Amino acid sequence: MTTSEYITLAQAENLLAGAGFADILGYPLNRHLEISFEGMETPGRLNDAKTAFMRYLRDFLSYTRIRLFYIFVWERGYVKGLHLHILIHIPSELLPAVKRHIPNWLKAIGATYDESGWEIKDPTRYREGVN
Repeated sequence: MTTSEYITLAQAENLLAGAGFADILGYPLNRHLEISFEGMETPGRLNDAKTAFMRYLRDFLSYTRIRLFYIFVWERGYVKGLHLHILIHIPSELLPAVKRHIPNWLKAIGATYDESGWEIKDPTRYREGVN
């Protein structure tokens, strides 16, 4: 995992292209999932943990015939420490079940888990655009 202090224009364009592609296919990135990985500082372990978590989510969604579409970025913040932002497609009818499973998936990948270790929300501010 490489680190930088900013996202380049090319990286931002790739993120937007990915979001647009998912939308065209009928899978708009309608949820913002944020997961804290503080305490899992080894880069290889972090990527393995993210991959394992996304595999759990993919398997759950595929059981309901929903394909997994997401874009993500790692962030090391001053307040939250190391955490992951994921814009993802989760249909409204599956959201309660996904929320129930997230704690188990986080425990299974070895992430330190407590109630404040993750949140999922509707990213309405992303749909409104930037003023």
